[in-house]
Order: sequence, then structure tokens, then C-alpha cells
Amino acid sequence: MGTLEWRYRLALEGSATRVTESYVVLKPVTAIGWFLLGTVLRDRDRRATLRAGMRHTLSQIKAAAESESG
Repeated sequence: MGTLEWRYRLALEGSATRVTESYVVLKPVTAIGWFLLGTVLRDRDRRATLRAGMRHTLSQIKAAAESESG
């Protein structure tokens, strides 16, 4: 449907770490892709889906970082 390349930058800020997430669109979603997302896959609120995915990814990064340092 489309291809994105996700990137994560981690920067130490005092005793915390700032995580910056970004992406590059390598291949845009086509009109048929958006149709499928909205009808067949029933992803009516794409932004909410993306936010949920970001939260999940960040929790996985946190878990991995904490297991490495512990």
C-alpha cells in the first residue's frame, strides 16, 4: 500500500532521554490503499492508529533500554 522508513533519535538530556521519531515516505499510499484502509481494514481514524503504534513502539524502546542498563 505504501512504504515508510521510520527513524528514532535518542539524545541524553540530564538524567532523561529524549526520543525523536520521524519518517520518510518512500512510496506513498495509493488511492486504492486509502480505500482499503477505510473500508476493508476499517481504519477510519488513521491518526489514532498511528498514535497507538507510536506509543507501543516507544514502550518497546523503553523496555529494551531499561533491560540493557539494568
